[in-house]
Amino acid sequence: FDRRGDVIFWDSFESGLASWASVLVGAGAAADLSLATRRTGWFSARLHTAAVADDQVRLQRSVPIIALSRFGLEASFFLDANTQIFVCSFYVYDGVDVLTGQVRYNLPLKRLSYLNSVGALVTLGDGVRANVGADRWNTVKVVADGTLEQYVRVLFNDRQYNLAGVACQKAADSSAPHLGFEVIARTDVATAVDCYVDDVIATENEPA
Repeated sequence: FDRRGDVIFWDSFESGLASWASVLVGAGAAADLSLATRRTGWFSARLHTAAVADDQVRLQRSVPIIALSRFGLEASFFLDANTQIFVCSFYVYDGVDVLTGQVRYNLPLKRLSYLNSVGALVTLGDGVRANVGADRWNTVKVVADGTLEQYVRVLFNDRQYNLAGVACQKAADSSAPHLGFEVIARTDVATAVDCYVDDVIATENEPA
């Protein structure tokens, strides 16, 4: 979707979910492969929530890094009409701290937000419409500078937001250096929803 940066990880789920960790909140939640819809290839990952409002499903992954640089995380997703929030996050561990870059899309509010340096959500845009249903996919990408500890930009379908100079959230963490990332789907109602994710791509050496 956005070809800037050097790809260090790409998964279209053609080889399954064995390399991913899933966090399931609520009875009946699941993360599995699906043939129901996909952006590319045969499969996508299905995030099936429990039938309880605000319950969620997370898919998590990590990869090693050579050095701190400007990192990006791109994910394509298919929304159920009852989705409340879709979240795309990455975490840069440098051996001392962890830096968080996160963007959230709230479907009922049609609001795109990012997580700021104190862990609060800041609105990037209201009235941001997403594709819903009928095999209509969306793509989001968030880019942050691991050295400057700042965001660079956020892309959401046809929109691009310049966040140069905006600080990311940072917290102490002595984990070995690596890049972690996750996608999250949350339901808005007391009904199970199915969201789908495909083509998760992590990059380094993103341009400014």
